[in-house]
Amino acid sequence: MLVRAIALRRLLPAKRFEWSGRAEAGALFRYGGWMWLTALAGVAYTSADRIIVGRSLGPAAAGQYNIYVQITQLVHFIPSSALAFFFPTFSRLAAQGSERRGEIALAYRKCLFATSAAALGIAAAMMLSWPVLLRTFVGAGFVGGQFGAAGLLTVNFLLLALCVAPYYVLLALGHARAVAVISTFSMLAALLLMALLIPRYGQEGAALARLAYGVGMLVLLQKARRVLKCI
Repeated sequence: MLVRAIALRRLLPAKRFEWSGRAEAGALFRYGGWMWLTALAGVAYTSADRIIVGRSLGPAAAGQYNIYVQITQLVHFIPSSALAFFFPTFSRLAAQGSERRGEIALAYRKCLFATSAAALGIAAAMMLSWPVLLRTFVGAGFVGGQFGAAGLLTVNFLLLALCVAPYYVLLALGHARAVAVISTFSMLAALLLMALLIPRYGQEGAALARLAYGVGMLVLLQKARRVLKCI
């Protein structure tokens, strides 16, 4: 944080951060408020299924399910992290005005293709080598168990990876409210399904409930397409 603060200060025109007025501060916190909503919903979403699995099936099942989540989330985590530089790219182009519309659309298509291709490749490799992954990172005791849950989790994170590009471009173009509303309602739907499905179907129910979030987030693709047409 200290290194980042020093770097930021060197880049600022007056070597310090200045507010231009209350309007700017209000706009910043209105934008941030929607992101806080998404973050709070995300905390519940990422923890609830493991808690319910633990209460319904015991701590051993919760630990096993947590391992599946940790491994399969790489399908989304690697592309979104490796290509996170597209977010400031979109922001810079948006700040330069509507004459950069074509460049924003082109960068969006590149980001969408790159994240989708990377996620598909990782997901395919992961499913083909699933027993080897478990034997390598967990031990032979987990091999062959709950492959259905792992497959559903992989599909969920694959869907989330497809939404990385629209997520970045919508935030960069100032549509934080739309992103927050879509993601929060998708998470709430997943949380409701977790409470219903996990006691009945166990780990597969937890993984299936998570799909509601991935499917709901696909709405971002349509939203991004409409926004890019209007800028």
